Amino acid sequence: MTESVRLVIFDCDGVLVDSERIGVRIDVQVLAALGWAMTEAEVVERFMGRTDAYMVSQIEAHLGRPLPADWEAPYQHLYRRAFDAELAPVPGIVDALERITIATCVASSGTHERMRYTLGLTGLYDRFAGRIFSASEVAHGKPAPDLFLHAATRMAVAPADCVVVEDSRFGVEAARAAGMRALGYAGGLTPRRWLEGPGTVVFDDMRELPAARAGVGSRSAETVKEDRMADVERMYINGKWVAADGGATFDVVNPADQTVVARVANGAGPEIQHAATAAHAAFGEWSRRAPKDRGRILLRVQDLMEERRDELARLVTLENGKPFEEAKKEVQFALGYFGWFAEEARRVAGEWIPSPQPGKRYWVLRQPIGPVAAVTPWNFPATMVTRKIAPALAAGCTVVLKPASATPLTALAIAKITEVAGLPPGVFNVLTTNRSRLVGAELLTHPLIRKIGFTGSTDVGKGIMQAAAQQVTRLSFELGGNAPFIVFDDADFQPALEGAVAMKFLRVGGQSCICANRIYVQRGIADRFVPAFVEAVKRLKVAPGFEPGAQIGPLINEETRAKVHSLVEDAVKHGAKLAAGGHYLGGDPYTKGYFYAPAVLLDVTDDMAIAQEEIFGPAAPILIFDTEEEVIRRANATKYGLAAYFYTRDTARLVRVAEQLEYGLVGANDATGYTHEIPFGGFKESGLGREGGHEGIAEYTEVKSVVLNLS
Repeated sequence: MTESVRLVIFDCDGVLVDSERIGVRIDVQVLAALGWAMTEAEVVERFMGRTDAYMVSQIEAHLGRPLPADWEAPYQHLYRRAFDAELAPVPGIVDALERITIATCVASSGTHERMRYTLGLTGLYDRFAGRIFSASEVAHGKPAPDLFLHAATRMAVAPADCVVVEDSRFGVEAARAAGMRALGYAGGLTPRRWLEGPGTVVFDDMRELPAARAGVGSRSAETVKEDRMADVERMYINGKWVAADGGATFDVVNPADQTVVARVANGAGPEIQHAATAAHAAFGEWSRRAPKDRGRILLRVQDLMEERRDELARLVTLENGKPFEEAKKEVQFALGYFGWFAEEARRVAGEWIPSPQPGKRYWVLRQPIGPVAAVTPWNFPATMVTRKIAPALAAGCTVVLKPASATPLTALAIAKITEVAGLPPGVFNVLTTNRSRLVGAELLTHPLIRKIGFTGSTDVGKGIMQAAAQQVTRLSFELGGNAPFIVFDDADFQPALEGAVAMKFLRVGGQSCICANRIYVQRGIADRFVPAFVEAVKRLKVAPGFEPGAQIGPLINEETRAKVHSLVEDAVKHGAKLAAGGHYLGGDPYTKGYFYAPAVLLDVTDDMAIAQEEIFGPAAPILIFDTEEEVIRRANATKYGLAAYFYTRDTARLVRVAEQLEYGLVGANDATGYTHEIPFGGFKESGLGREGGHEGIAEYTEVKSVVLNLS
């Protein structure tokens, strides 16, 4: 932490007042009275940091019956009697507060009444009077970014200048998701491993608090290797959070305003070797685990991601720029891959084949392929990660993930969740770096890596294929796209219009390989459809991701924005007509961000660069066609074959066109894209293999044939 800290935000229970030891002891008594025998350690493991509602749901599930609304009433006197007799400040906190010279406040999931009671009993209430904030003020029942942001706003301090002191795994992650620094107090009941993570300083003695706040923290080598690394998001390798060799770092920048969101460890050769070796060492035991056991951990990951959906979404918006509401939908979709593949893990089956020879049997089985290198892009920081690692882990593979250098924070947060969920060390490793070419070349040709999963551009994919050929490493790719969106004159007008706008502009502002890249409109409906499309695009709200109502955020960087603009300018130069947008956005709130006015171009021809290349941004070229045969020919006239969409009410045409479009994903009267349950991948130069569906997990297995001689 640095001298910029202006506010220390304290949790109440377990940080200021030593209530959790008492509470857990009474919890054991209450649970026993209800018919559930648990030890104090088991109560901590299952319920520490959880909401009251979660505890109730678990009790009801265990008992097999609902609890009455007043179920706690008979036991309240046990807690109050114990608190009245025993409650005291956390050891060392009074001394620490005396030595803190900057502003302090309390922000807790407890009610104001409860905090007034507990802080009053311990003599701490007057120290924080007027500076006590409850989750009830922001409609949350547990530590969440909104609570900490609310406290910072009330105290008139910027989030970046705040540090949060928490003893809960949820609290430290919520602090980081709020853009604040986190101190994890491990002197109570919370296991240290729950608090350790990227950017969190963990300390055991409250008397160390002023030093920890200043950036010194615990002297544990695993927690803080160097004081100057305290603010760095570390890599996750072999179950530990590690700095890069030599302390190298790079900045993660918010594309909405170019502010630095975080500094991240910048891995290279030593970390590649460490991660690959860890994945290799962990593979044997993980691959031998029963599929149901692997699935159980993945379901736990899914549950934890859902609990922290908004926190993860905030990270997505901070590092990627997409609107917060869109980010929440992405995280919700992303976590579903763990649920789907947790179930698929139990369905990876071989077969017995009859032999024409007496005394022999043929046995075909699928086995996990081995350690996997997964390389993901920046446009979907959560989904691209889970779509790759969930099937790999379910199949019994171990993974080394290299997320995009622009968006590593979401991947690191997911790694923390897998750690909390119980994924063994070495099974999932996250290697962060901005030296992508150097690291990619070394990681993807490492002799311990048995498969590469990559999502990115076709050109980079071709380079990876060449490198992988040295060892014939298995590959699965999702590469570039040039998706046609076809509107036939018999289309249901409103769904087609809404689908075109959504599939072009409302997926990361067009920065997606399955976004509509060319919009073909049949001449008979063009006079009605095109003006309506233009007006709909003009109404789209371009704004920073956290601004209410934002529909399109910034592009990821200036290079991407410049490429989009050059394609628009080139089209206009060659005869296209600009009907909307097509220019940089300046002035407040766009001054420092990479914002671009969504463009619509008319009179576009197939030979223009904007119709030939993947735009990857908010620009929509409109092309007119006359016949079904013509538009199919034009739609297929590309080296890409990832996704295509068309709208018609003719049932026979639905089948004909779907069969003739040379694309791995076809949306017929649908613009929602892929789902967990179906295989997704491209034809031609848009990729190899499939992700999702039954095929997704098969990509991470080898087929072995066994000839059994029983004679």
